[in-house]
Amino acid sequence: MTRFEASLAFILKVEGGLTPDKKTNHGIEQATYDAFRRKNHVEPRPVELITASEVSSIYLTEYWTSCACSSLPAGLDLAVFDAAVQHGPEMAAKLLQRLLKVKEDGAIGPVTLAAVKARPAPILGAELLKARATRIYIHIEDTKWDKNGRGWLVRLSDLNLECLRQM
Repeated sequence: MTRFEASLAFILKVEGGLTPDKKTNHGIEQATYDAFRRKNHVEPRPVELITASEVSSIYLTEYWTSCACSSLPAGLDLAVFDAAVQHGPEMAAKLLQRLLKVKEDGAIGPVTLAAVKARPAPILGAELLKARATRIYIHIEDTKWDKNGRGWLVRLSDLNLECLRQM
């Protein structure tokens, strides 16, 4: 199993399946699915019909590859991948860059990767998860926190354990 496949398995487990409103399936929102299908020259269709192959392709191209996760150490790759899924690839890159004290340009390139190599991956991964919990979730409106806050914290806890297991 590749690092991407192992990380995707975790993401799919925490994202779940089709939401009751049928606007998200396996963590893929309808708008993302529409854009993916148009990019591949096929007609959009309801996200409830998304295939496993399409799910994998979207996560690979839009999140894993766009955040250079294959160039990151095991465990940290999952932490960044999950941040990209939850907050978008640009925000995931900026969170990592902020921790590394490099230019926050929202793209993980040579400077960011060199800074990653200079830090122990387990410490950096734990710092990234803490930054997500303190800098992102505390800015969410109370109504969303009341509805989703516990689930988000459980997700981060599970993610922390999985990242440590993989390191």
